[in-house]
Amino acid sequence: MMGPSTSSASSGGAPGSASNSKTLLRVYLFRHGETYDNVVRRAAGQSDGCLTNLGMRQSHALGDRLASEGVQFDCIYCSDLRRCRQTLEEASCAGGHLLKKGGKQFLCPLLREKRGGVLLGRPLGELIKLAQKEGVDTRKVAPEGGESWEDVHRRGEMFL
Repeated sequence: MMGPSTSSASSGGAPGSASNSKTLLRVYLFRHGETYDNVVRRAAGQSDGCLTNLGMRQSHALGDRLASEGVQFDCIYCSDLRRCRQTLEEASCAGGHLLKKGGKQFLCPLLREKRGGVLLGRPLGELIKLAQKEGVDTRKVAPEGGESWEDVHRRGEMFL
């Protein structure tokens, strides 16, 4: 989940400028709360897992913190996976209104986690074993039906 927030701040007045304020863009990045796959250290990839009770509390705490700091977003971009939507929903419930008036929320498949292919649901660390077996860098290995970390990087660039 991520969202930009804008605010005005004094710039000290640059020489020749008519104004001494600038609009700042702040980008906040959040990871989803704990999931059942996290607990058992299993690759969740793009499966639609859900948050544990701890994950719900973590999300609630995120909302509380944002509210206590007065953070509100112009827009929020969130993965469309359930665990991410749950994190956003719980943080929003805890923090009240995370969006500024007129703000927009977008569910975006480009923000999904790495597609695991045949390694989906397998213990974490199997990608490293696969890369070692093939003699290649782990960033370049795409398990059958999955993505490499380089693929994920390209997907992130498409989002930006």
